Amino acid sequence: MWGVKVWVESGGSSVSGEPVPPPPPPTSVEPTRKSRKKLYALLGIVLIAVLISVVVITFFVPRGLGETIPYGFNYAVGEKMVYDLSMSVNVGGQSMSETGTISMEVLSFDGDNYTINETASFAVQGMPQQEVSFTMRMNKFGLD
Repeated sequence: MWGVKVWVESGGSSVSGEPVPPPPPPTSVEPTRKSRKKLYALLGIVLIAVLISVVVITFFVPRGLGETIPYGFNYAVGEKMVYDLSMSVNVGGQSMSETGTISMEVLSFDGDNYTINETASFAVQGMPQQEVSFTMRMNKFGLD
């Protein structure tokens, strides 16, 4: 019938006197090694992707072209700037053109603010030329 075996810790044999088979060996170490290999492979792939990204960003992404634009004005006293303007408007089948000139002259600079004389003259088609002149103060950033 059914036999019941009792294990004795220190002797390694059963009560009946028969030798007891050794306990089963621990599970193999192979799954741990396989999972480590997978981990190392994944880390290697991530490292390669990071390196490729750094190389692409560093060497192949276009940088800004030209010079940097400074924030603020850097006029010299006595500097003159002249801008020519031309505009055409077509409204309701009627065409109108306007031409003009804006000239600016830097009169002085006190270390913080510029004093600028600005003259604007415009000629609208069919009307006499108009001119306006004024003096303004502005700081290096265009505000006063």
